[in-house]
This record gives sequence, structure tokens and C-alpha cells, in this order.
Amino acid sequence: MMVHDREIGTETSEKAETGKKVHDTITDLITRFLGVPEFNTALGRTFFGRRFPDGGRSSIDDGVLFPKGEFRYRVSYLAEPLRFDPGVIRNYDARIILEITKFDPNLISVGYLYLNTGFIEDQSGKIVAFKHGSIILQDDSGEDRNSATAFDKIPLVFTDFYQPQPIKL
Repeated sequence: MMVHDREIGTETSEKAETGKKVHDTITDLITRFLGVPEFNTALGRTFFGRRFPDGGRSSIDDGVLFPKGEFRYRVSYLAEPLRFDPGVIRNYDARIILEITKFDPNLISVGYLYLNTGFIEDQSGKIVAFKHGSIILQDDSGEDRNSATAFDKIPLVFTDFYQPQPIKL
């Protein structure tokens, strides 16, 4: 379930700066996930899978659940235009939301990250302006919301993705 948007700051430039920082963080995390074999296996199995445990269709709407180290992770991603008219060529508003939940071996949540950025994209897909950004990080010490501390704690809470990967020869 997606958390409602919460914007940082009152100044437009501060909102834009936070939006860019959130976008950069999302890009970094996605790059890290794509380098994790367990994520790619789960993504392929979830996306192309034909398991129908609840009688429904195969879908990745609820995210991708995969093991990594002693934990399990659920990654959910949403990218969508907020204003779009296919008959008109113009810039449009868009947003990206990335959610990561970290579970212990008993499937109890021990970490949670919510990132949301809003921006304006031109017709070629280039971001021309950031509008807002939001971050929520929860761990065993509590919740950090829309703060530098929240960004700083990401590698500490999600260590499995910030450890050097062994080089395979």
C-alpha cells in the first residue's frame, strides 16, 4: 500500500532540490537492485510467472519479494504521468514512487523506505524541473521523515545492497 505524499519545505527551490535528491536516490537503488541476482530472478519469476495462488492473474502490482542474505525484501515501483493528453505534444507532470520493505526470517518488517519525487518531463523524456520530494525511513529506532538523517540511514538499514559484491572470475 502506498503512503500519501508528504512534501519537504516551503520554498519552491527547496522542494525542487529535495525532489532531485529523491530521484537520484531512486536511480541509485534501482541500479543496485539490477545488480542483485536474487532480485532479477524474483522479478522474472513474478513478471513472467504463472502461479495463481489466489485464483487471480499474474501481476507485479504488489511488488517483487525476494531473499537477500538473511532477510527478505519487497520492492514496489510506480512511475506515471499525472497529466497527459496523447493528442497534444507538450511537457507533462510525472511522479515516481519506490517502496522497499525489509523483513526478518519470520516475515516481520524490520525496515521500510518510501521515496516519492514529482517532476516535469519534456516530450523527449528529459526532466526539465523537479516539483517535490518525500522520504520516509523506518527502522528499529523509529521513523525519520523528510530529513537528511533519513537519507543517511538508507545504507545502514538496507546494508545488503551497499556491501561490495564479490567479483566473479
